[in-house]
Amino acid sequence: MKKSVLVLLAAGAWVCADAQSQTKTKALPIERIPMAKVYNPDENAGKANNNTKVATHRNLHRVNNVAGFNKVEVSGSYNPNSALTAENTQLTYNNDLKMVAFTHRGSAYYLFGSGTYETDFSTDLGNSWDSSTLVNENFATRYPNGSILNPAGNLTPNKAYSISTGPHVSGSTWDSVYMSSVRLNSTNTNIQRKIMYPNAATSPFTPFCPPHFETICDDSTIHSVQEAWTYNAALTATYGFYGAIINTGTWSSVTNSVTWSSKVIRPHLVSGADTSLHTDTLAELSYVAMAWSQDGKIGYVVFFGNLDSANYAYDYESEQPIVYKSTDHGGTWNMMPMFNFGTIPNLVQYIRPTADNLALKLPMWDINGDSSGYYPGHDVDATVDTNGNLHIFGAISASPCANPDSGGYQYYPTPSGGRYIYDVYTTTATGGWKATFIDSLHSPMGCPGALGGVWANASPAIGWGARIQASRTKGGSKVFCTYLDDYQGDYAMVSPDITTAEIDVATNNVTGPTQITNDADNYLLMVSDIAAPDSPCWDIPCAVMADNYPASNGTNPVHYYYVQGVCAQPAGINEVKSNTGFSVSQNFPNPFTKLTSFNVNLDESSTVSVDVYNMVGQKIWSMSPERMEPGTHTVTLNGAFSAGVYFYRVMANGFAVTHKMVVE
Repeated sequence: MKKSVLVLLAAGAWVCADAQSQTKTKALPIERIPMAKVYNPDENAGKANNNTKVATHRNLHRVNNVAGFNKVEVSGSYNPNSALTAENTQLTYNNDLKMVAFTHRGSAYYLFGSGTYETDFSTDLGNSWDSSTLVNENFATRYPNGSILNPAGNLTPNKAYSISTGPHVSGSTWDSVYMSSVRLNSTNTNIQRKIMYPNAATSPFTPFCPPHFETICDDSTIHSVQEAWTYNAALTATYGFYGAIINTGTWSSVTNSVTWSSKVIRPHLVSGADTSLHTDTLAELSYVAMAWSQDGKIGYVVFFGNLDSANYAYDYESEQPIVYKSTDHGGTWNMMPMFNFGTIPNLVQYIRPTADNLALKLPMWDINGDSSGYYPGHDVDATVDTNGNLHIFGAISASPCANPDSGGYQYYPTPSGGRYIYDVYTTTATGGWKATFIDSLHSPMGCPGALGGVWANASPAIGWGARIQASRTKGGSKVFCTYLDDYQGDYAMVSPDITTAEIDVATNNVTGPTQITNDADNYLLMVSDIAAPDSPCWDIPCAVMADNYPASNGTNPVHYYYVQGVCAQPAGINEVKSNTGFSVSQNFPNPFTKLTSFNVNLDESSTVSVDVYNMVGQKIWSMSPERMEPGTHTVTLNGAFSAGVYFYRVMANGFAVTHKMVVE
């Protein structure tokens, strides 16, 4: 049974809108748009009769917490290229040593070349840094990963080890993967270079397949993943997809070094013209990600692509997560059952239906972040929670066509198209997928170098997307999503600031999202995979890059800054989670100017009260306690709030749920 409660804060009436209906109109086929992988509905207005209403749901329940952040200069690099790949692990936190570690390409102060890896570490959450550890003195390494391995029983920070991996270049050719371990007092250095895949004469491999998603687990294993693509015989073009290479490093406490091995897994993806090859020619693949449980027992490899399957009937026409799982520390890998993510109602609630089937909505993980230049976007990341479930954080937009051949294409993310950040996660050992809405991006697209930005003059121009990144507490009871957004009114993300959100795994409640910075100067965000316990909340180690040279040409030295105060818990309100039989929805619409509503769902008869607080925790309004029966009850607030951010807290039988709302 559903009831409605109207709360009058000022004169006015409650307005109830009917659910939006969808017009199921047959649309004409849409031409495939080459290269750009975007679809602008305005350009194709004559090709599809699309009368379906699309929600413009943007800037949701964001909290401004900018007073608490501080930036500490750490080090620098020869140029911005060190942090182009958002999927690399450059920041990490070690709970045993209470240490933040940051690995990057060499500082401009060193004379060993731009490929030198440097690991800086801090034991006071970024107030002071030790920048004396050079992982190598090698001109030819690029795009580093860096993690911390702490030998059993060690409590001395500079006796832990920095483990780093990255691509190696010989002249103008990417020739191998570089791997190293070094004690943080610059002793016991071990350096290896390895070709991570066969050198088959009939299918030579593309030389640049950098490792990423480096992770160190409690079983003292190191993991990373990389893609392998073949070249044609003339070595002039990418020819086919070979698979994901899973790199596993085994630590020896005897030799204080790492032994590396690798294996390949490959789903069969939708191919291009020539399906006779042993690889997937021109495969529909955007990305490969990896995540591990803290104990190292459970691992996931996620392909964002289009599975070559007989079950095309509106199941896998857009690029979807194809998930492989290991439950034996990476010994064996098995594909999890495929899932039609379009069947998760809240995952597709704000996106457009496909133009050739208006009854169908296909979620599209916006991997590229709608930017251009070096390594654009990569707006997706993953982590594993305390229950061994996989969480995929990503920006969801809409696929324009229900056709496997158009799997990597999406609607152009104008405000009517939208990009929405979700946590898409498993609930059982074999899947059981659900989704939690986190935020809508204020900026409809990333920062293509062609549109401007601080390194627009680089060759090629450097762009970035939201750089969505995942973190978790060491035990995995809470997971965090941290990303960039542009609050300056730019169409593209040229003035980035940091936002973060926390998700409680037990209750699935979201704290935040919280805007952290307001200086619009947070380029190429790097985020730790592990959060640090700090009062009053979990601290998310973050670093950003700034160009201190006026030329901003992408070749001058840059400086790194550690951002303190990245925390999803806003000041003034401690959010109390419900652990009994009731839940409270986010208010709608949000932001609002006068009227807004939310649903209270009760499993049993309860006494319910509502309080509204301002940003500093002052109670500005209360609803008298009211007895409500089991079912769904809609509470509507109708009042003249001043513009700003507020919190509404709903109490039922001694338990509380708090949400944020924004008044425009």
